[in-house]
Amino acid sequence: MQQIDLLIVGGEVINAFSRRFLDVAVSEGKVVGLLNSDAPKPPARKVIQAKGLYVLPGAIDPHTHLGSGAKVFGNIPATMKACTQALALGGTTTVMEMIPPKKGMTLFEGASQARAEREGNMAIDFAFHPSIPSSEDSVMAQLENCADEGIASFHASFEGSRGREALNEGILYHLLTLARERRMMMIVHAEDSRLNEAIIKQTPNAGAVEKVSSCRPWLSETSAVRRAVFVSELTRGPLYFEHLGAGPSLNAVRSARLAGLPVYAETCPHYLCFSEEIYKTSRGVEFLKSPPLRRKADVEALWRGIQDGTISSVATDESLALLQKKREATEQLPAYQVSGGLNQIELRLAVMQTEMVVRRGMPIEKVVHCLATGPAMVFGLYPRKGTIEIGSDADLVLFDPKVTRKIRNEDLHQGTDYTIFEGWQVQGIPRMTILRGTILAEDGCIVGPDDGGQWLARKIDPSVTGGPAA
Repeated sequence: MQQIDLLIVGGEVINAFSRRFLDVAVSEGKVVGLLNSDAPKPPARKVIQAKGLYVLPGAIDPHTHLGSGAKVFGNIPATMKACTQALALGGTTTVMEMIPPKKGMTLFEGASQARAEREGNMAIDFAFHPSIPSSEDSVMAQLENCADEGIASFHASFEGSRGREALNEGILYHLLTLARERRMMMIVHAEDSRLNEAIIKQTPNAGAVEKVSSCRPWLSETSAVRRAVFVSELTRGPLYFEHLGAGPSLNAVRSARLAGLPVYAETCPHYLCFSEEIYKTSRGVEFLKSPPLRRKADVEALWRGIQDGTISSVATDESLALLQKKREATEQLPAYQVSGGLNQIELRLAVMQTEMVVRRGMPIEKVVHCLATGPAMVFGLYPRKGTIEIGSDADLVLFDPKVTRKIRNEDLHQGTDYTIFEGWQVQGIPRMTILRGTILAEDGCIVGPDDGGQWLARKIDPSVTGGPAA
C-alpha cells in the first residue's frame, strides 16, 4: 500500500446526514480514504489517535467583517493573523468576509485588493462577498465580472446607511434576475430603513441603549424579508437572508421554501442565546449590534427554525470591537447607530454544540449542517468543504464532546477586551484543527503556519440556486 500523509484512527466521523466510526486517510491535503476499523490501513507519516472524539468537517463562518478589526489591531495583516488563528482554535477552517469596495473601485477591484492584503496573512482559507454600494447600471456588469472570476455571491441592504443606497423592489428585481442567470447567491440585510426612521421619530428618548430594539424593531426586519421574498417569487432568484432574528421573518422564509423558492436563512449565536431584555441591564452596551437582539418569543422561534431546517447556517457576523470604544460611541451617537463585534469567533462551535446538543437534545449532525455543510452548499464550496468524503479537502476538527470549560475572555485569542459569552459554561471543545491535512491548532495552542490560508474561487450548484437545496 502506498504511504499516506496522515491517518486519524478511532474517531467517530460526523457528517450532516451520517455518523460512523471510521478511520480517515489523508494525502496531499485531501481525504483519500474512509476505512472501517478492521480494514487494512496504509502506512502513514503521522497517525493521530481520536478514540472518544468526534471527527467533524472544519466549520465555515460565512458572514464576517474581519477587516473592521483593523481598528483594534492597527492594520489588516495583524488583524487577519489574529482573527484567523482564533477561528482555527475554535474549529473554523474557512471564513467569508463582506467586502465593501473603496470609493472609485469596482466590486471586483475591491475584492482583488482585499485578496492581496490577506494572502500570506491568513491561517485558514477564505472567500468574499462584495457589498453593493449603489444601483448604478455599471454594478450589473461588475457582478458579471465577479461571477467570471469565481466570486459567486454578493451583498446588498434594505438599510441605506454607511454610504449604501437602500434596496427597493426595482433594484432587487434586476439583481435577483442576474443572480438566477449567473448562479450567484444574493445576500440581503433585511431592515426597512424608512420604517425605522418613522418609528425613531415617535420614540421618546430614542437614543438610549434600552430603546435600541424599539427603534430597529422586528417588524422592520420582517417587512424587508417579505418584500424580498415577493421579488424572489417573481424572478426565481436565489436569496440568503443574513442575521435573521425575528420569528415572523423566519415564517416568511419557511413559506417561501415550502413553495420551492431558493430562499435561505442565517442566524447568529447572539440571537439564539440572548434577548432584547439585556439592553435594560448594565451589560447593554456590550450587545449593541446591527440588527439588535429580539424578543424572547423570537429566540424560541429561531430554535424551531434550526430544528426544522428553515435555518441553513449559523454565522457570527463578527466585526471585532473594544468595549471601551463602544461605550465612547454611545456618548456621541444614538445607541441604534452603534454597532460592532460581540467577540465570539473562537466560540461558535463550542457554544452551538452546548446549546443544540447538550441543552436541546439535537443530534450533532445538525451542528455540522448549520456550521459547515449548509454554508458550504449555499455558497458554492460543497463538497470540497463542509463534509468528510473521499476527495474533499482534509479540513477536520477533532472534537471532545465531554470536556467542560468556563469561557473567559482572557483565555481567548481574538485580542479584544470582552466577549458576550463571558462566564458561560460549555460542554465540548475542539482538540485539534486541521486545514487541508496540516495541523493548525492543538489543545488550545496554534502549532501550524499562520500564512497558509488560500483564497477560494466558487461556483454554486444549480440545485441550490434553483430551489431550497440546503
